[in-house]
Amino acid sequence: MVRFTADLSPDHAEALIHGVQSLAAPSPKSACCADPHHRHTPDQDGNSQKTGEPDPRTPGKRRADAFLLLLGLGAAAVNNDPEITHRGSATLVVTIDFLVLAGLLAGLGTTDTGTGVTPDTVRQLACDADILPIVLGSKNQPLNVGRKRRLVDNELRRAVIHRDKHCTYAGCDRPPVMCEVHHLIPWYLGGETSLTNSALLCDTHHRIAHRDHLAGTATVTSVTWHYQATGTHAA
Repeated sequence: MVRFTADLSPDHAEALIHGVQSLAAPSPKSACCADPHHRHTPDQDGNSQKTGEPDPRTPGKRRADAFLLLLGLGAAAVNNDPEITHRGSATLVVTIDFLVLAGLLAGLGTTDTGTGVTPDTVRQLACDADILPIVLGSKNQPLNVGRKRRLVDNELRRAVIHRDKHCTYAGCDRPPVMCEVHHLIPWYLGGETSLTNSALLCDTHHRIAHRDHLAGTATVTSVTWHYQATGTHAA
């Protein structure tokens, strides 16, 4: 378990409390489904589908569920609103080998920050989550993201994150959420928006790359930077 502690101003604290409490009321069980937040619709005769059984969750559990629902709704709004500037997906992303997910091999899934997630947890998440498959080649390179879709926009960023894992500047391990996708050949010079013309760089090293006119080479498996000051190469 992970414990979070926060110090908020009174107005921000009230906003959080109000948002959580609005979704934390007891929800009687329904024959429709087990989701306490789903708006259960009446049957064809207009009868309620409530079973009459009370909500078994404790007040603390209801508040925790409400808080996670708020996070999920907020993450979906961030991901789906093109006017909001964000770096990477606001939703949880877990990478896992299909054979591990299927229980045929031992192993874990991993988040973008490197946290291990058990296959059982991934399977539980998959019951409620939108699945974005990444098809990998023999050297673990992303070949396609999503089903019958080209590598563009968020899908391309997903592929870049899968390949780079963190900022690609030598010695920097800042995670994807702190990084931007850098065009190795600038867009205004004809550079494509593609996996092999992209690299993850954190704010600091993104500025350095532009300031020092650093050159980089990307393949489907790695990024190599050519540091002009020393003439050395670093992957």
